[in-house]
Amino acid sequence: METHTSAELERQQRLADDLRAVDQARLVTERRAAHTAQEKKTEAESESTLRSVAREELLTDLADAHSLRRAFVLREVLGTPVGLR
Repeated sequence: METHTSAELERQQRLADDLRAVDQARLVTERRAAHTAQEKKTEAESESTLRSVAREELLTDLADAHSLRRAFVLREVLGTPVGLR
């Protein structure tokens, strides 16, 4: 009877240890997920900021006649060849 009780206690101890390990793994996974979500949020915010800054620079360049002329020349030089249009 005593052997049966000690075996049951050992089994319960193993189960408790396994449960603790699973809980710790869950906490680590939740922390990683939160960290990844924060990184993605920061990245998205920085991309939108870069886009708005680039848009402002583009609009400023297009408002200037010299810059507009330069943009047309660059498009002709770097764009699709006339024969392929």
